[in-house]
Amino acid sequence: MGIYPPHPPDRPEDLVEHAHLSDFLTELRSRLHDWYNLSSVADAGGINTTATTITVPAGHAALFKVDGECLIEVASVSPELPETMRVMSVNEGANQITVSRGWLGSTPVAHAKDAIIKIFDEFPDKVLIAAINRAIETLWPEWYIVNDDTTTTEEGVREYRIPGFWIGLIEMQDSQGDFRPIRSASLLKDETWTSLAAIGWSPDNILVFHYDPPGGRTLRYRKAEPVRGLLAYDTDAFTPAELNPLLFEYIVLRAAHIAWQRKVTQRARFARLSASAQERVADSDAAVRLAYSFLNEAMMVKQQLTRSPAAMFGYMGFPRGRI
Repeated sequence: MGIYPPHPPDRPEDLVEHAHLSDFLTELRSRLHDWYNLSSVADAGGINTTATTITVPAGHAALFKVDGECLIEVASVSPELPETMRVMSVNEGANQITVSRGWLGSTPVAHAKDAIIKIFDEFPDKVLIAAINRAIETLWPEWYIVNDDTTTTEEGVREYRIPGFWIGLIEMQDSQGDFRPIRSASLLKDETWTSLAAIGWSPDNILVFHYDPPGGRTLRYRKAEPVRGLLAYDTDAFTPAELNPLLFEYIVLRAAHIAWQRKVTQRARFARLSASAQERVADSDAAVRLAYSFLNEAMMVKQQLTRSPAAMFGYMGFPRGRI
């Protein structure tokens, strides 16, 4: 039976105001020591959706690089949805760069003259945003806990329907009125509702006792909800509205780990990252060490966040079946 961690601290002094995506991005770039330079589109009429050559202001071409995966983001008409491009070559004499359009799933769009270009060192905003959202997802189900719900046993009845996508802990009241984890029971999914999961309907659980439980006893169970409110735009706020400082710290550290994991994979793909194979190996080794150093820090923070060492080792019993 898994041990469900307690609720996070709820004292006012332990909480900070809600944080926006821009807050996470700024702090994450600070931890990664990774920033970006700014340039702009200098073509008189801007560029259309198929152009692969961009003119930049005089002297700016030197800011662009082609080693490894040199990615840039160009602000579109909707600043919240920039297009990501990869720089393929640089012509400093002509103040031009040649690019490959629509990287990282972005859509090639027209860009007006003076549209802002972000020139990234290692991590484009789009990559870091994806890492932040993935870090938020790793909080489930420890953080997104629904208050305890209850039902009452009936004499001779072995099956009980328990609503909820994920059940973390089920307890039954004993003869003394104390709640204890139940034994000799199975938690099954109601297959009747499984087909409705695609439209957002959460299938119920069926709790089946392997014996006749005493009647009139209270069953108490704790549920967890999937993560909601992922971040996409600078003004998007992370939920819950009041944010524990440890939660913010964990998300930033875990996002740094995820970003560097991606970088390890990238460095194995691009042969021009370094001047020699030996340097490429050294770069990859350093990236691996950085990734896991951030992960170790994140796990230490998460242990404080959940206040339960057992929470670091996952959950046993649910929802796989036998209790």
